[in-house]
Amino acid sequence: MTGRLGIVVLALVLLTAGAISQGRVTLRLVDWASLEEMPIDERTIAAFEARHPDIRVLYEPNPGRQYEEKILTGLAAGEPPDVFLLDSKLIPTFTNKRVLLDLAPQIAPLGIDTSIWYPNVLAMARKGSALYAFPKGFTPLMVFYNRAMFRRAGLAEPRADWTWDDFLRAARALTQDQDGDGTPEEYGAAFTNYYFYWIPWVWSGGGDVVSPDGSVATGYLNSPETERALEFPVALRRTERVAPDVGSWIQAEKTGTNYALFSNGRIGMIIDGHWRLPKFARFIADGTLDVGVAPFPRHPSGKKVNVMYESGWCVPVNTPHPREAALLAAFMAGEEACRIRSEALLEIPSVRSVAERAVANDPTGMERVYLSEVPYCRQPWGSVLERFSEIEWTLQDALDEVLVNGAPMHETMTRYAGVVARQLADIRSHESLAFRPIEEHS
Repeated sequence: MTGRLGIVVLALVLLTAGAISQGRVTLRLVDWASLEEMPIDERTIAAFEARHPDIRVLYEPNPGRQYEEKILTGLAAGEPPDVFLLDSKLIPTFTNKRVLLDLAPQIAPLGIDTSIWYPNVLAMARKGSALYAFPKGFTPLMVFYNRAMFRRAGLAEPRADWTWDDFLRAARALTQDQDGDGTPEEYGAAFTNYYFYWIPWVWSGGGDVVSPDGSVATGYLNSPETERALEFPVALRRTERVAPDVGSWIQAEKTGTNYALFSNGRIGMIIDGHWRLPKFARFIADGTLDVGVAPFPRHPSGKKVNVMYESGWCVPVNTPHPREAALLAAFMAGEEACRIRSEALLEIPSVRSVAERAVANDPTGMERVYLSEVPYCRQPWGSVLERFSEIEWTLQDALDEVLVNGAPMHETMTRYAGVVARQLADIRSHESLAFRPIEEHS
């Protein structure tokens, strides 16, 4: 009798376990995490699963340049991940193709408090009343500087209100050609022709690369304000010779020369994002580099503008589990997740309370300087216009003609404004085309 009772009890346990297992939702989460970031995401996912034992998360990190292709391939095959990370510059492409779930209707039912995030960060994924991502983290561009080089040159460290003129004076004083051969052993600054690095110079100078509605480039890319602004970073290399000549933007990408020279104490100032801080923090910790951070300098007129680069967690419109996926996306951008990620210094946390706590716990003072830039940050064009990365490459080619080949600024920008105009027209002609899974094409 006892044996039979045991068999019955065991059968009931197995049936119950099977019912629980069948009722458990499984979500796939994809991002571009590096090997260093993966353990951070795993900790965050474990915390989510502990709070929601009815949800299992399959984590699929996909570092490298094929990330966007992986997401689009999954969408085309009708098997997208349930939650995925998007850089803000990719969001217009996905929203225009109507493949992202509007998360706004999920906010109230799930009890999501959107006031925890910086409003201008959250707004980057808004389109009208719709919200297509919960923000993970962000960064403005800042000036990292070598304190030891400043001391040797007898320079005071940059003030919070320093200007382009102050930046140039410091770059001149920091540049050292001790043997007089015409090639400095130490440079004051660096300039790499990446659009995402130089656009704050243009905005601070009162210019832009396209019109406010993003429809035309002529009259903006080749405006006096834009051209004068671009002449400043170009001069760092061409006429002032206070920045090393690292070639075209493609050559600079392959070699990483500027970053290496700064890390080796041979460049005094370099413009970069918060993403660079973990690497510099290691140098600071072992005493090989004494680094400070300063705000992006103001234009001599007093105008101050910076750029904000951000990424956020999205949900595809055809996920079979929209409620659970929205819950996971919100958690990955929420307070606990931001607190875990803030330990790695990868970005400014999108949650205000976590960012402020990071400032209070930072002995270097760098986090406070970063946070002081938030009110001046502007949304990048890539988060507004679909396929803007293609235009970025064109803009880099345009400036390379001036920077590397010495082409005249106005004629070059006028010619390339026409190229950008054709690209914008092509982008607009495809904006209304909805994305369809492969099986719907047959």
